[in-house]
Amino acid sequence: MTEAYKRRLERNIIKFAWFKIFSKQVYLPLIAVYLVQVGHVSLAEIALIAIVGSITEIALQTPTGYFADKYGNRRAILVGAVIAMTIPWMYMLMPNIWGGVLGAMAFATGFAFYSGSLEAFLHDTLKELGRERSYTKIVGRSQTMGLVGNAILVTLVPLTYSIDPRLPFLLGFLSLGMLLILALNFEYPKVEKKITVRGPIRAVKSIVSWRNLPIFVFAGFVSGAGGGDYSNLVLTDIGLTAAFLGVVQAVSSLFGAVLGWYIHIFDRVAAKWFYLTDLLISVCAVIVLGLTQDVLVASLAVAMAFGWWRVRHILYQAKLLKEMEHIYKATLLSTLSTFSKLGNVTLVLILGMFVTGWGLQNGFVRFGLATLIVGLGLWVLAARSSRARIKA
Repeated sequence: MTEAYKRRLERNIIKFAWFKIFSKQVYLPLIAVYLVQVGHVSLAEIALIAIVGSITEIALQTPTGYFADKYGNRRAILVGAVIAMTIPWMYMLMPNIWGGVLGAMAFATGFAFYSGSLEAFLHDTLKELGRERSYTKIVGRSQTMGLVGNAILVTLVPLTYSIDPRLPFLLGFLSLGMLLILALNFEYPKVEKKITVRGPIRAVKSIVSWRNLPIFVFAGFVSGAGGGDYSNLVLTDIGLTAAFLGVVQAVSSLFGAVLGWYIHIFDRVAAKWFYLTDLLISVCAVIVLGLTQDVLVASLAVAMAFGWWRVRHILYQAKLLKEMEHIYKATLLSTLSTFSKLGNVTLVLILGMFVTGWGLQNGFVRFGLATLIVGLGLWVLAARSSRARIKA
């Protein structure tokens, strides 16, 4: 390896962090407001847009991961970046339900293309540099930069809405345009393994087997065990004013940023104990929300849990990449995201039934206890599978 090539590879690390910053939608808090105020979209249609986006993301996560493994991470990241640049124009040119649907689908598609491939690309970079063990530390600190940088952009960009409702989306286009510039300037490792084209279904089957299925199911289960947006409803129900929900989110981002900087400490923890920690953090936050009437305690529980959820996926990625040592890296990471999304959607629907039947706080307590019991059973199975190794 020449020194020049090594330096170019090392620059990928800081470029990866910048990619994390600009990959967020800086106009995100305004999408629903813009569609309702400018396009007169109904609340029911806003819900439909969210559902379409979720279905698109679930459907495309694994196929796009296989695309990256078959055609290369470079092509997948570039395709994702180009698609992402079209999103703001959907809203600017069509401020109605069709623009909302197309924008949600474009975001889900672009994210699906560059999410798994981006982490697989960084893993290949670190492996080429002989720094594979630093994956968690580097991705965690990149996540920290992404949270801090995005917090600044999301605070400043919406301020331009009063000048012209389309201006934040134009600025968002410039922000997302940085993804394409970064993707074109990455130094892609020359020693990526060539894989035999086996088809996406066979690729997934080579990753998800009966031996390690419990790990994927467990990861997905815990992804939905945290209460989601219902947590904000509990906070307001026990006395927190809606205006302070943003403060709770800001504190959670700060906590996530700090945790991301030190998340690599969990590399020293065996996989099975990390899985248990992940379950207990989610369940405890839900039960605390169901039991307490103290706004401060509840707010801190939500902020800390939300901060943890912003970085927990990094550890799942690192431990699966290490334990499985699989050649279909992007497919592996995308499959993990698919299980997480499915688990989140499923358990949020179940939580909705709990709070409908027993009320917000009673529903949270019952849901927390139920997820603890089921989660411990899944944890036993995941712990037994945590040393399964699959090589292709």
